[in-house]
Amino acid sequence: MFEIYNNRKQLWQWSTDQRLIVKNEYCGEVHFSNIENESPIVRYVYDEDGCRFVDVPNELLKTSKTLKVYAYNWGGDMLGRQVFIVYPRPVPENYIDPPERTAGMATFALRPESEGHIVVNEDRTISVPEELRCIAVEYDHNIETVTFDCPRFWDGHDFSEMNVYINYRCADGKVGQCFCDSVTIDESDDKIIHFDWTISRNLTCAKGKIAFLVCIKSLDDSGGLSKHWSSRLNQEMEVMEGIECVGEPVDVEPPVLEEILTRLDLLEQSTNTGGSGGGVAFRPGNALELKGGTLNVLTTDEAEEDNTLPITSAGVHTIVGNIGAILDTI
Repeated sequence: MFEIYNNRKQLWQWSTDQRLIVKNEYCGEVHFSNIENESPIVRYVYDEDGCRFVDVPNELLKTSKTLKVYAYNWGGDMLGRQVFIVYPRPVPENYIDPPERTAGMATFALRPESEGHIVVNEDRTISVPEELRCIAVEYDHNIETVTFDCPRFWDGHDFSEMNVYINYRCADGKVGQCFCDSVTIDESDDKIIHFDWTISRNLTCAKGKIAFLVCIKSLDDSGGLSKHWSSRLNQEMEVMEGIECVGEPVDVEPPVLEEILTRLDLLEQSTNTGGSGGGVAFRPGNALELKGGTLNVLTTDEAEEDNTLPITSAGVHTIVGNIGAILDTI
């Protein structure tokens, strides 16, 4: 899962500014903790020279407590855990407390304006920042908006004067198109345009890898297609698994659940002790029967006026058949 950078085999107390090589390609964030800190310290994975790294918080290297490292994907699912021993040693002479490295800090999560942009390159490929590759959770709708950077001109054609779309294919194979109505020219470089894509449930209807491209086109005066340009297909983004409740969800309050579990425990004690020896005696009602530690539901095949027992499917079938026979004589 992780490997100490620079061929190191061990972590030592007071040896700060260490980082780990992240070997799991789906890992996007890492939680660090030891027995002394109450809540984990979160760091994000970053790319450098073709390798993926995460920085070890210096705070946790000033102690010799065992370091626990948890890997998570961008959807919040834990991928695994690894433990590193921090070997003790005295504080070095003239030790200066170093500042924390800024790489991998959660700036994009705290300030959406600093979130990375998806870039359309000159060769029509699309580059997606690492933090945007797990783009949503299944069933998300109109919450996440991503910004694109795209060349404004292509062979003399001005994309800022044309219509921009995102064509996408969901994880279940369904295809769709989203119109980008907020095309702007970059304030510092007028050769770049920006546009936004808001992720809707049309895309997040299924978990798994998605594919998309940028489609830019214009129509002539008669409404026919005049110009059409497409980027290359990108398949780096993913919709993470979610849960959707259908209808009114029913919440079981913890005290109620605890009461049910307590009563089941008491019932088991009573069954095991035969109603004595410290157990609680269990007396089933007229619709229940306790035999050999097994609780059975009593049923009937007859529908009677004073009957309080549940009727079986066989009894219902007989009644329905009788009703059908009567109807046939009418």
